[in-house]
Amino acid sequence: ANTTITPERANMSPRVFAVGVAKRLAAVTHGGPYLQPTGRGTRVILRGHGFDGVGNLDARLQFSGGPVTQITRVNDSELVVHTGPLGLGTFAFSFTNALNVTTASASVKTFTPQTFAAATMPTGGDLRGMFYDAERSSVFLVNQELESLQRFHFTNQWELTSLPVPAIVSAGLTQDGSRLLVASATSSQSRIRQLDPEDMNVEISSTELTQRIASDWNGIIHTTNDGRSWFALGEGWNEMAYFDSSNGAMTTVEPSIFPYFYGGPGFAMSRDGERLMILQTGSNAQDMLYMDARDSQVRINPANLQNNYQMSFSEDASRYLHDNYQVRDRDFALIGRLPATLPRASGDLTDHWVLRSVLSPDGTRVYAVAVPNDYPYQSTPARLYVFDSSTRNPSNDELPTLGFLNMAGYPACSPMPPNYTCYSNSHIIVSPDGNTVFVAGSSNFVVVPVANATLTQVMSAPPAAAQKVGRGKTVPWQ
Repeated sequence: ANTTITPERANMSPRVFAVGVAKRLAAVTHGGPYLQPTGRGTRVILRGHGFDGVGNLDARLQFSGGPVTQITRVNDSELVVHTGPLGLGTFAFSFTNALNVTTASASVKTFTPQTFAAATMPTGGDLRGMFYDAERSSVFLVNQELESLQRFHFTNQWELTSLPVPAIVSAGLTQDGSRLLVASATSSQSRIRQLDPEDMNVEISSTELTQRIASDWNGIIHTTNDGRSWFALGEGWNEMAYFDSSNGAMTTVEPSIFPYFYGGPGFAMSRDGERLMILQTGSNAQDMLYMDARDSQVRINPANLQNNYQMSFSEDASRYLHDNYQVRDRDFALIGRLPATLPRASGDLTDHWVLRSVLSPDGTRVYAVAVPNDYPYQSTPARLYVFDSSTRNPSNDELPTLGFLNMAGYPACSPMPPNYTCYSNSHIIVSPDGNTVFVAGSSNFVVVPVANATLTQVMSAPPAAAQKVGRGKTVPWQ
C-alpha cells in the first residue's frame, strides 16, 4: 500500500511512501526424522519460523496422526515434539492462526518394522559409504572402485541394481526422503544430481558447480533437519558448504572459530538431523568440531576428542560413538569404552579385533564387527559383538559385553589379510527400527538380524583359561 504525506507549507510537495506488511505467522517447513516406525511413540524435530509468536503451542499446533503428548520450544525456528504411537501412513504438522491463513506444513511418514534374514552378497569393489532407505527397503553403497551407486533392494529377496556414476564422490537422501542426491567430481567439473529414489534412472535435476567437491571424507551426503546438505569444497585447503536441493544453490559457511580444513571437513549426523559432527582433517591431530542445526554455530568439542574417522550417533544424539571404541553423551562426557581386548567365547584359540562399530538408534547398544587375528580365516566366521551402552558405570568405564553373533560373511579382508585397506573399506549401519545391522565392504554386503537374537556368551576368564574349556553356549538377548 502507498501512504501520502502532504506538508502544511505550500512550497513543499507531497511525498508518497510504499508501506508493506509481512505476516510473521508460524509455519512448519521441515520435520525430522521424516520416517518413523509404526506402533511406537515418536520424537520429531519441527523446523520453520514464527514459533516464538505462538502463545499457546498446544492449541495452535495441529497433527493429523493423533495426539501430541509434549512440545518443547527450542527457539523461533525449532520445536521438539513427541506423539503417541502411529499407524501406517503420512501425517502432517501445521499451525492454525487467528487470521485463518493457511501456512506451510511438513509431514512424517511411517513404515512397518521389518526383520530381515541373514544374508550376504558380493559388492565387487572398494566403498566410500553406505546408507539405508527404510521407506523403500533399500541399502545404497557408494562404490568408488566400480564408479557406481549400488542399490540392494529387498522384496522377497535382496536384488542388486547399479547406476554408473563416473568419478562418484558421495550420495544420500534429502531431508524428506523425496530425492536421492548423487555427487561426482573430477579435476575439471563437479556435479550434484537429484534422482528419484524409486528409480535411480529418473533424473529430477542436475547442478553443475564452479567449486570442486572434495572427496577425502565425504562418502555420504548428510542433510540436517533444516534441509541443508553438507559438503567439503576445495582441492586441499577446503571450505565447509551446504547445498539447497530446492533451488540448487551451494553456500559456503565460515565458522566463527578458525578451522583446519586441510583435506576435510568430513561429517557424521544424528538421524534427527540436529547434531553434525565435523572432522577437520586427516593430516594431523585436530580437535573434532560439532554443530547443532538449531543455531548453526560450529564449536570445538569440550572433551578434547581428536581426529575420528569412524563415528555414529543415536537417533537423538544422546549417545555419540567416537573412533569405534568410546561412547559419549550429548555433552561428550564418557559413558564407557569397548574392551581393549574383546572377550573370548569358550573354545576360542585366538582374539578378535574390531573392524567397525555403530550405535543402535536408541543408543543402548553398540554393535561391532570383529574379525580374528589368525589370518587366513578359513572357516572362522566374522562376528558381531554386542555391548550395553545404556548407562554409565562410575566404577568401571568398560562397557558390558552381552555376547556376539556369527555373521554370514566378511565385509572386507577376504581374501586379503587384515590391513588398513580392509579397515577403511568396511561400513556399518543400523535400520531405524533397530532390527537389522547392515555391514558392507570391498568384498560383501552382509545382513545381520539383531532383533531378539540369541547371543553366544563370552567369558571373563583370561585367554589361557579359554583354551581349556569347551564350546560356548548361547543365551537369548532381549
